Amino acid sequence: MVTEPVFRELFTYQYTPVSLSRHEGDGGFKISLYGNNTIVYTEFDTRQGLMDRKVFAIHSSVVTEYMTMLSCEDWRLSKLPLYVPKRTRPGYQAVFGLSGHPLFTVDDVDEAARLPFNNPKGHIARNLLVMMESLAQMLVKDGLYMTPHSFQWDQRVTCPLPESGLAAM
Repeated sequence: MVTEPVFRELFTYQYTPVSLSRHEGDGGFKISLYGNNTIVYTEFDTRQGLMDRKVFAIHSSVVTEYMTMLSCEDWRLSKLPLYVPKRTRPGYQAVFGLSGHPLFTVDDVDEAARLPFNNPKGHIARNLLVMMESLAQMLVKDGLYMTPHSFQWDQRVTCPLPESGLAAM
């Protein structure tokens, strides 16, 4: 298994609304997994300016499990196209960053994933969502909950690191 530098994003997911009428005031968010056992959650305003940033510590086993899963899927991911467009104007774009691969962008990934099984766009969207869902399942033990449209945490289990700890990142 290839080891990654500590501060390199091993996984990143960015949700960006395209049609602001559907998501008023929402500029989207980004979730990034780092090799130093942290998850960074960033919220954006409608102009993609930084609104908020929170860093969470996670179990080291999450990074190990994720990298093992990614190495098993490398061959499949290398065959996927980088952009899955929608015929009409999308409501949002989902951008997936998986270590060692270029960024994948899918318009309205939920809708694309519901396309028939013989549709290549549906197949691509489902593959990327499975990777995200697998990581989401790993994060539950740390009290972190991730979906294509949201990121939340259980305050009884975890809380963001103090601001003083963010300066080192």
